[in-house]
Amino acid sequence: MRYRQQEEPCRVQVNDDGTVSVRFERAQRAATPGQSLVLYDGQACLMGGAVIESTDAPSPGG
Repeated sequence: MRYRQQEEPCRVQVNDDGTVSVRFERAQRAATPGQSLVLYDGQACLMGGAVIESTDAPSPGG
């Protein structure tokens, strides 16, 4: 999820409108809208990347 963080398994769904939904097996820290997401299978980059539009993480302080 983050540079130098341990790799985390996830499930990826390509939606009908071309957007991508990603669900990690474990909650991720500091995923923030506006950041980039790049998906790998080992050393192979699966897609060029995407900008995170939203997360389902709780708001800070709440």
